[in-house]
Amino acid sequence: ILYNFPARTGYDLRPELVYELVKRYPNIIGLKDTVGDMGHTRAMIQKVKKDFPEFRIYSGFDEFFGHNALSGGDGCIAACAPAREKLTS
Repeated sequence: ILYNFPARTGYDLRPELVYELVKRYPNIIGLKDTVGDMGHTRAMIQKVKKDFPEFRIYSGFDEFFGHNALSGGDGCIAACAPAREKLTS
């Protein structure tokens, strides 16, 4: 699974790049897209899942979970889930 987090890495995995990587390397099965603009993730879904519907695209921010699913993505890999578990335990 690719992890796109430009705020931490200084580099953005654009939809065109991800498409080419998925086409070339079938062992890449998904992407966690941790960006502050849901339009980026929606563009990723539209570009990659059209030809690779089994490719999984997740949001990295919890608040984009619903938008991701409604846009044809696969949900969210929640960063806050472990913290919530500790708070309720």
